[in-house]
This record gives sequence, C-alpha cells and structure tokens, in this order.
Amino acid sequence: MKLIFYQKEIYFVRRFLKENQDAIAFWFAPGLSSYRFLPETTSISVVFIEESILDDFTREYGSWIGKYQVEPFSSTEETQFPGHQKPICFFAASDTIVRSLKTVLDHFQPHEYKLFCRGNEHAPEAAMQSGLTATVVRKSILQPGQYSLLVLANDWGLMEQKLIYDFAAKEINSVCIQESSIDFNARTNRMGHCSFPVFQGVATLANLDLKQRICAVVGNPRFEELRPVPLPLKNKVLVNVNFTYGVLEKVRDQWVADIVAVCNELQVEFLLSQHPRDRGHFEHLPVLKSNALKVHDALRDCSVLISRFSALITESICLGRPAIYFNPHREQPGYAFEPDNQMLFMAFTKDELMNHLGFLLRRGAPESASDFLPRHLGNTPEGQASHYIALALRDISVFPLLRAKISLLKRGKLAIRILKRKLWRQVW
Repeated sequence: MKLIFYQKEIYFVRRFLKENQDAIAFWFAPGLSSYRFLPETTSISVVFIEESILDDFTREYGSWIGKYQVEPFSSTEETQFPGHQKPICFFAASDTIVRSLKTVLDHFQPHEYKLFCRGNEHAPEAAMQSGLTATVVRKSILQPGQYSLLVLANDWGLMEQKLIYDFAAKEINSVCIQESSIDFNARTNRMGHCSFPVFQGVATLANLDLKQRICAVVGNPRFEELRPVPLPLKNKVLVNVNFTYGVLEKVRDQWVADIVAVCNELQVEFLLSQHPRDRGHFEHLPVLKSNALKVHDALRDCSVLISRFSALITESICLGRPAIYFNPHREQPGYAFEPDNQMLFMAFTKDELMNHLGFLLRRGAPESASDFLPRHLGNTPEGQASHYIALALRDISVFPLLRAKISLLKRGKLAIRILKRKLWRQVW
C-alpha cells in the first residue's frame, strides 16, 4: 500500500489518488503521533511525504525513514485557498456527541462555528449543561452555503446523510469524527458517507477498506479528559448492561446471570451499570441507572469492568481499569477489539470469565504499560486529540470538495427512505 502524508497540498493528493488505486492519504501536523502503530495494521510499500512537513514527520517517525522507501513531494502549482473563512457547521445527534464535540469547540471562537443538534436523544439539554448555544434541527440546516464545512460524529443516520448531500450540493466537505469504538458493518457504511473521516486510532483502519480515501487518524475528544486513577482498596466489579435498540436483547438475562454466578463464586462485590436505553429488569440485584457522568464515577470505584461490545471498554482502560469482553453469544461486530491480556481480556465461556476475573482480582495494578490506548486512541492519552482535530478542521474547511457530488438517484433513494420513516411516524 502506498501512503501519502500531507497537510496543505490537497490538489496533488487528489491527482495522486486518482492515478494510484492502492494508496491512502493521511493528514498530518507537527507532533501528531497517532500513526505510530500504522505499520502493524497496514502493508506499506512506499511513503510519500509533503516536503513542508518532512522534517516534522522525520522527527516523529524517524524509524520509518530507513525501513520504507520515502518519496518527498511538492506541488508545482500554487495552491490558492480563500482568504475569508466562513464559520464551520457542527451537528450533534445526541448528548454523547455534544459532549464529545465540546472540547473541540473550545478551540474555536464563538463566531467561527455554529452548533446544531437534534431535538431528541437529550442533545439540547447536554448543550445547555455544557454552556453551548445550540439550534435544534427538525428537518434540515438552512442555507448550507454560508458555512465552510459540516462536522458530525455520525454520518450514517438518515438526517445526517441528508445534511451531507445538502452540503455536497454546495461543494462543501463533510467531516465525520469517530465517536467511539463503533460497529463498522457493511450495511450501514459508517464513516463512509462523509467526504473526510477522522479516525480515533490505527486499530480502526483494520476494519475498513480505505483505498483512495483521504482521511486522518488523530484521537477521540470523548476520552481526552479520562486519566488513570489508583485502584480502590477493595475489589469490586462493574457490569455494563447495554443490550439496546433490539440488539441481542434475548441473551441479556442469561449473560447477566452467568456474570452474577461467577462474581458470587469468587466472592467479589458487583454493580450492574444499566444503559439508559436498556430495558432489562433486575429487581433483586444492585443496579445503577447509568449515564455518561455516573458511569465514570462507578468505574473509578471499581477494579474491573465486564462488558459486551461497547465504547465503555475503552473508557475503562483510559481510567486504568482492566476490562473483560464477555461474549458467550459470539457477537461479531465490525470492529476488532484485539485482547492484549494486560488491560483487555476476551471470555467466550463462563469458565474463561472465571479464570480472567480471578486473575485480575489477584493481580491488582498491571506491572507494565499497555499499547492498547495508543493503538485505539492515537493522541488522546496525550490530551491532544481535540487540538489536532481543530487544526485538521481548519485545513479541511478550505479544501475543494473531496468526493463527487451526490447523484439524483442517491438523493431520490434517501428521500424514499425518509418518507417511509415519516409514514411509520418514526424518528429519522
């Protein structure tokens, strides 16, 4: 695979990708360390580096220079970008996304952006609590031409796709910031609808075919403020119950029963953290009706997390809490959580869960650092994700449209899907 690293020379990058089918382009800025583990997830043949960032890239990734063929490049044409910057349009579909975008918005002046959000999923309330001014969107954002860029953290919802289409019609790019460890299944094409995806870590790239795509690997502002804290004096297990939106809800009760049985046998205290949209009933068990703030406090009070597929696994490790992905139902999300048996463990049976949990309760704090976070979260552990995302957005906001305009056929198909949702009186 040919890799091309650039910051400004977008016209050269576009031509290069048209001529090279086995190539990916990555945005880079000085100090961005999030590509460190890229050689372990991508087969690299040649590395092309924009001359203006060559020295900075060499300082950050000096080991690459002797290992791979390196080709500096510069464009012979003068890159002309508009001098006047229009505000950037941010759209948040939920309270979680509002909080994820908050640290990015802190890098902009109020006149440099406008925040829009859905009227449901507690997004308006989250914006108010975060001190942000947000405009509720019911159907569309009016006059997209007055903005320089559309920024989302979900590009596969129907409303989000409509916004992407509307902005593309005005030749305006759309950026999707990876909101968490999400299921990259083929059906939804997550982060494939926008014109520029920003991924949280190189581990994500193993789940996708990014040939001829222009993207960035930076980090995730959602996890940026989470720091490891000492383990509690007494062992306690937090169980993340998140069987929501009809996904695997039939296996919920047995899944919880197996975990409760293991905890009881090991004589360790436990607490069920129930997702706000999980509909399980656990009248005779200790339950915390959770949200983003409560679950972090609960994690700090516990020593181990047990969960099915969830972004909470990553959050737990950010706080210094090892996690066990308990998967007896053999779900196969389109995201590779590779266990390192240091901070992340995989259990497919009740016996495996017993062994892993028993080991972690005896071990206490790990003896050495884990590579899990740098692989999955890039610059996030350094507290730099929102800084570099803001830098990337400023650059991308003056780029020409990076993907072809949306065809009338695609727009028509989307309109039909939206109409069906309306007829069924469903949220779209």
